[in-house]
Amino acid sequence: MKSKIEDGESATEPLRPLPPPPTLPPPPSSSSSSVPPNPPSSSPEPADALVPVKVWLPVSTASFFPFYSAVPQRAIDLQSNFICQASTLLRFAALKDSQENQDVARVSLLKSIAAKQACMWKLVYPSSPLHTLSDSHYRIAARLNLGLPPHRVAFSYTCSSCKSSTALRNDRWHHLSCISHRRREVTHRHDAVLNVLYAFVRAAGGVAVKEPAGLSAKDGKRPDLQIIFPSRHIITDVCISHPLAPSYLGKAKDLEAATANGAAAVKVRKYVEVSTTQQASFIPFAAESTGGLSPEAIELLKQIALASNDHLRLDPAQARQGAMQAAVAIAIQRGNAMCMFAGMSRALRAAGWMEKV
Repeated sequence: MKSKIEDGESATEPLRPLPPPPTLPPPPSSSSSSVPPNPPSSSPEPADALVPVKVWLPVSTASFFPFYSAVPQRAIDLQSNFICQASTLLRFAALKDSQENQDVARVSLLKSIAAKQACMWKLVYPSSPLHTLSDSHYRIAARLNLGLPPHRVAFSYTCSSCKSSTALRNDRWHHLSCISHRRREVTHRHDAVLNVLYAFVRAAGGVAVKEPAGLSAKDGKRPDLQIIFPSRHIITDVCISHPLAPSYLGKAKDLEAATANGAAAVKVRKYVEVSTTQQASFIPFAAESTGGLSPEAIELLKQIALASNDHLRLDPAQARQGAMQAAVAIAIQRGNAMCMFAGMSRALRAAGWMEKV
């Protein structure tokens, strides 16, 4: 797809024009190092409008160096702001093109990878095993994010796990939601995320119980995790959905993290009796295979991080929350890779390639 930039047209054609550059102010005095605020816009921008990055620009090329020499703070993050704006414009152009071509799968992908925390796995520093992806796992995560097939080798459209003859024709990433993988690799991915929550609750000084029994007076429901802090009693249940599955495309194309939000609502209805009986707060932890988290999941991580303040921790709560989000993101992508490699192994075995090797 060609963007408008490549065609020689203005990259900000659909945007409101930038206000005229202000008059160059005198250099700041030594007693004040603050940057003067940006000039107000002539008219308020609508909430959903794509507003260009508000940076001050010199009037001409001749005034470039004097402009930034006068107030050096204006040049801070200037390049990153422009790169961010260009990336945003390219994403909106790709989204608009996919919508015009009625490419539902592409629209769903672009919406999913733009959800909150969906990009976290790309920003993690590999400082510990919890925050490290192997090269092969990273390739799978990158190909899913880019909308590429999971493997360079093309396999049969028949899924060797569930035996569906059209599964891989409709969804090349079918193994992330294959019913035959739910009791194996999909469950392993779920448990990996659960173990991250469990470990961080224990590190925060809380009591964590996996799959507690006897909480429901009605039908014996067992949530994934019971969390007890001195000031909070929380019950949570983990759910990871695949927004690019054919059954979810209708939701995923309309809203970011739509499948995670829908799963969270289902979990709330399911455990309302348990939370009421136990006088606890139920906060579902719903995530997507592309990395997006529901607002409830982000709130749960925040509550765990804040509760650790009572445990004489020296690191700030925001840093602990970031570490949890990073560990969850890595666990999801590692689980995705396990699902895809397991599906590839069964396909190779069904094709007789393993015997030839």
